[in-house]
Amino acid sequence: MSFGEAPEPRSFRERFRKGWAVPLEMGPEGRFLDQRPQPLISTARLILEVGPGERRLLPEFGCRIHWLPGLSTEGERQLGAALVEEALDRWAPYLGVDRAEIRSVEDGMVRVALRANGEWHELSLTHRPELRRGELQGTQAKAPWKARDLNDGLSRRDDGPSLSRWGEARGL
Repeated sequence: MSFGEAPEPRSFRERFRKGWAVPLEMGPEGRFLDQRPQPLISTARLILEVGPGERRLLPEFGCRIHWLPGLSTEGERQLGAALVEEALDRWAPYLGVDRAEIRSVEDGMVRVALRANGEWHELSLTHRPELRRGELQGTQAKAPWKARDLNDGLSRRDDGPSLSRWGEARGL
């Protein structure tokens, strides 16, 4: 290490804050890459490609642009850009994105321009209108601890009586 060069991170937490390539990628020397080549683009794509309700443990995560039926008019594109800004501001405020524009929409691919720290960055993402709120309701799964016991007190694991029924039967 020469003078003026930053030292290597010493702990997992420091390395994690620095950012790894997601998905994990191997470098030429057979080690995981320490830095993502374009952290803003990869983080934004991770958030914007997911529609709310797709992640079971965090159903609010994602971008509501997928709830829009189309992005053909100027008004729909402006609304889509506002939804992109909203998602990035909520889930990655550290990126510093202050403006988003939808440049073009072709065959379901949306070209988005993001301004962060005074520089413009472009990325493409897939618009999936089938993820609209009404169509996704039936597929959303609740967290296991919130699920109701639908087997009338029978455990899903062994079809025997549940502990709550066992306790009630013994006056506990």
